[in-house]
Amino acid sequence: MVNGPHVTTDIAIMRERLAVLETEQACVRENIALVSVDLDRRLDDMDRFRKQILDERGLFLTVATYNENHEAMRQRIESLELAKSNMDGRLWVLGVGFTLINAAISGGLITLLHYVK
Repeated sequence: MVNGPHVTTDIAIMRERLAVLETEQACVRENIALVSVDLDRRLDDMDRFRKQILDERGLFLTVATYNENHEAMRQRIESLELAKSNMDGRLWVLGVGFTLINAAISGGLITLLHYVK
């Protein structure tokens, strides 16, 4: 018997399996669509992040610019320190000169006053 009860049962089982497979396939398609939307969102976020990094990169100071400006500032500070040292030395010499002049005038006045009495 080719068309026996087993064949009918087998066809029913196959139809059930086919229905389950079609349902699973529809779920897989829906999941693929959801994952695709999520992937597109993530890629858009990555693109925005990459653009933000590229935009900010122009705001950062390069090493070459830093080194150049740092060297120029170091030279300015060095020249200001030298000018201050020169000024300190001149003021010291001026102070010594005034002290000597004051001592000479005071000594001269004391001597003059000693003989005038």
